[in-house]
Amino acid sequence: MVEKHKEEWWGKISERIKKKATKRMEDEAKFRWHGARGGTEIEYCDFGDLSSIIVANWPVFEEILVDMEWAKSLLSILERSRNIVMHGGVLARQDIERIGMNIRDWVNDKQANKRMHSDKTKLRRYAIQLYFSGDAKRYVTRK
Repeated sequence: MVEKHKEEWWGKISERIKKKATKRMEDEAKFRWHGARGGTEIEYCDFGDLSSIIVANWPVFEEILVDMEWAKSLLSILERSRNIVMHGGVLARQDIERIGMNIRDWVNDKQANKRMHSDKTKLRRYAIQLYFSGDAKRYVTRK
């Protein structure tokens, strides 16, 4: 967003999200003795707000994230895991592995997309071939 809109990027965010972030910043300012949550507006947004920002500004993120529904699903999974960790819980091994697999899928998708440009059909075939070729097994963490 900053690369595309420079200093005006925050103006592209929904009023609902901006109001929530502003209120958090104001509330935090009342407790100057306590460490700050962050230094920029985005650091006062909920994890779920990131998904809304991405969807509302999809043309900015499309080249990086490729598929909107996949990105929304991934952020939903990450938010669930984040909430468990940040509220004192411990992630199960399969949840940690799921996060790793999603990140590896995204990286592989980006690499394949660079090689095959914008042909999404070839990209999906490549991902399926990678998975079924057995190469995917070496990316899974084992303990």
